[in-house]
Amino acid sequence: MLHRHKTDPKLPLSPICLNLSTRDSPNPGPLTGILVDWAGRCMRGMLDSEYVGFDAVVGANAAGEPFADVISRISGVPRLVYLAGERTLPCALNGSMPQTGSRVLIVDDVITAGNSKWATVDALRRAGFEVTDIVVLIDREYGGVESLHERGIHVHAVYRLSEMITWYYAKGAISKEMYDAIAEYFQLPVCI
Repeated sequence: MLHRHKTDPKLPLSPICLNLSTRDSPNPGPLTGILVDWAGRCMRGMLDSEYVGFDAVVGANAAGEPFADVISRISGVPRLVYLAGERTLPCALNGSMPQTGSRVLIVDDVITAGNSKWATVDALRRAGFEVTDIVVLIDREYGGVESLHERGIHVHAVYRLSEMITWYYAKGAISKEMYDAIAEYFQLPVCI
């Protein structure tokens, strides 16, 4: 959400920051390999329960790549990457390059408005791949799922922000004031 302040510094800052970066990422975060593996397996389990098929995976950006790697490894499908941040024809990092028309699953850590996901969908479709599904760990419930659904993309989220803050509040990890501030900022349904 901080990128919104580059174009409009008057916007209020989000009361919550979801840092899902790994320790070795360009912007280091708290996630260890064990946590990334667990999260990737949760994502794959969700896809299995919803009968989502795919022939390859790609991280929507650097934050999605560690999770895409786990899903690729446990699913036995190639993981595609873009070289030097370009959103042109991807290359296969592991496994062989899937054929044109193959189904590619986009993987990311969170979804907010969905704009960065749409850029990846568009690039993959221009390269000749079929893209119908995206999996994320957390839906911030800021309109991205709905926006992509209107364009024919199904977003599968392991967690929704409203569920998370309700759980944190119930466990005493956040105050009622913090709960209310987050719910108001993201216009989330109040669940307590």
